[in-house]
Amino acid sequence: MVLVAAMCQPAACFRLHSCLLPLLVLVLLVPPLDSTVLPRTGNTNQLRQSPNILAMLDGPVETLAEGGQLMATEIGILGQTLKKVEEISVHDLEHGSLSDAWGDTLTAVERAEDDMDEANRAASVAAKRICGVLLVVLLIGACWSFELLKTKDEEEEKQKAAPFFHALSFIRYIMAWHVVAYNFYGIGQPPEFFVGSVLSHVAQWGVLAIPWFFFISGFVHSYSHLVGHNADKQEDWFYAMVRRAATWYPLYAISLTFCALRLGSVEAEDWSHYLANLLLVNGIIWDRTGFPFLTGDFWLSYLMFYLMAWGPMHQVLVNSSNPVIWTLFTIAYLIMLPSAIMEWYFFEDWTIFVMVQYWPTFVSGQALAIWFVRNYMICRPASVDSVPASIWVVKPARELPRLLRSGATQSLLVLGLIMFSFSPHDKLPLLRQPVAPLVLKGGLLPLFAILVAALACGVDPVARFLSRAPFRWTSKLTLTTFIFQVPVHRFVLDRTGWTGLTWTFSSSLLVVSVLGYALLERPWRLLLGVSER
Repeated sequence: MVLVAAMCQPAACFRLHSCLLPLLVLVLLVPPLDSTVLPRTGNTNQLRQSPNILAMLDGPVETLAEGGQLMATEIGILGQTLKKVEEISVHDLEHGSLSDAWGDTLTAVERAEDDMDEANRAASVAAKRICGVLLVVLLIGACWSFELLKTKDEEEEKQKAAPFFHALSFIRYIMAWHVVAYNFYGIGQPPEFFVGSVLSHVAQWGVLAIPWFFFISGFVHSYSHLVGHNADKQEDWFYAMVRRAATWYPLYAISLTFCALRLGSVEAEDWSHYLANLLLVNGIIWDRTGFPFLTGDFWLSYLMFYLMAWGPMHQVLVNSSNPVIWTLFTIAYLIMLPSAIMEWYFFEDWTIFVMVQYWPTFVSGQALAIWFVRNYMICRPASVDSVPASIWVVKPARELPRLLRSGATQSLLVLGLIMFSFSPHDKLPLLRQPVAPLVLKGGLLPLFAILVAALACGVDPVARFLSRAPFRWTSKLTLTTFIFQVPVHRFVLDRTGWTGLTWTFSSSLLVVSVLGYALLERPWRLLLGVSER
């Protein structure tokens, strides 16, 4: 965190680049903490025979240069491909051949993929990690540069309207695609496909979307109630759950039914699984996803039970003081250690225990919403003829703490560093246990809180950049992307025989998510009387 904070200060970064960059390289050069690097037998000869681990630490500057060269090569390939596609498309379209233009474009893209694969095979794993982190830094730097060059002052406009968290919605959409990558990246590929693959490590971090979506759900539901018309009204616990689950349940039922009808099973047990999924109780009955194999159904099952507890917990937190909320944050974070130990040694596959493990993440989102509204928002009267008569707005930037003014940048840098450094399935030294229970069951809650609050404030340059079009449009597609990923993949597999994260599947999912929102989700939300997103 200190390293990332220093990198977020432009002047300090230029003064200290000679020591920060080697330190960054040393962090990234740490090999995955798995049992192949740290053998269970404790034989130091095997550790010495590991593939040149210590030699990797001898030349951090050389490795950084190699990573920079790899990124430059890939950017060059991308630039040449775009230029070639433009030339081919213009030539073919001038001759009135749309099919030739599309075919030549696909050929150019495939050739660029082959060139990038060849460049990646020639590079070391450490260089690939460096390249990934440099790409994250480059993207964040581009956001900062764009926003700093903008001269229009939008602070006054923000104070006139209730905030809509566009940047936060875009990160939710990216997380939805990260889940897609986690579920389908590398399916059908031979084992050598994953050897030295940094992208496979990044795709495996799609599991991070589980606590992220629970945290965001707790935050959004409590925030919407606090700034709504009836903030003081206490909702019945069951009615509160039904009211909130109704916004996504029909889409879930359609997706589930499609997967069931596609398989056409005649086994009674399979249809009992289907009924349990339809009633959202499968998460407390079975330990793994069953018929009709709709990936992600456990998440929604857990969410239903969290929404049942949302109302009572919301009333408790609203009537709590700031020190009590801070105590809850601390407990939710520290509980990760006993929770991880119990999962490692006692309750690894017990689904009810998993549901209990994620509940503090949901409650932490609720607590953050109350803390955020209470400390960083103000209620102002609206214009004379507007309804409602008052609106909640974020305080001016000068009144916000420094951490929230640059928290999005720092949090995304740390997340990028984590994702390109190791896999959630790597094992801790000595304990020989996976890292996932620590980072998924509370270890990243402080990072989530800073990221969500900073994006909600909209002051950080990254948050302002992601609030602009076309990024803000993606808020409408998050739910349909997540819900329809499995049916679309099954459909593409049946029609083409292609599996995994293919271009056909990705483009089909994008089209289906747009149509699903326009034809299903939007009319249904209008019927319920809730916002259109």
